[in-house]
Amino acid sequence: MNDLLYLPEPRLLFAHGQALEDPRDGLTLFGPLDEDRPYGIRFGVVGTPAGIELLKAWVNRIQRPISNNPSQVARPPFPGFEASFRVPWDHRPTHEVPIPAMDLQNCVLLDDRHQRVYRTVDLYAERIVDALCQQEAPVDLWFAVVPDDVHRY
Repeated sequence: MNDLLYLPEPRLLFAHGQALEDPRDGLTLFGPLDEDRPYGIRFGVVGTPAGIELLKAWVNRIQRPISNNPSQVARPPFPGFEASFRVPWDHRPTHEVPIPAMDLQNCVLLDDRHQRVYRTVDLYAERIVDALCQQEAPVDLWFAVVPDDVHRY
């Protein structure tokens, strides 16, 4: 009853039908599986104004190479998002949906745990749904930037 069951790492698919376990190796050697995104990634973000700025800074940062310090053979450096995936990704979101920090704080600090979770999630979900109904440009990916206070409380 105490036997361990070994499950091998799943193999991920990359360009040219190649499969490897490590995504870094697969991207470096073969490139991404889907090369059919000529216009790039269009993304939306919902969060506090400070959180939105942090996300934009992160997306901007991953456009450039990121190296390991010190360099490790088993962990090749990341050449940048577009160089790895061959998909452009502008650091400016297609849609920015700010949540006032005070509105989020009011939800996070509710006494009733169920209401606290429900209202916090609803604060994000409602804004995304509203944006989906009103948007003209399509969004491929939504980011919900969640501050540490939400996890804390």
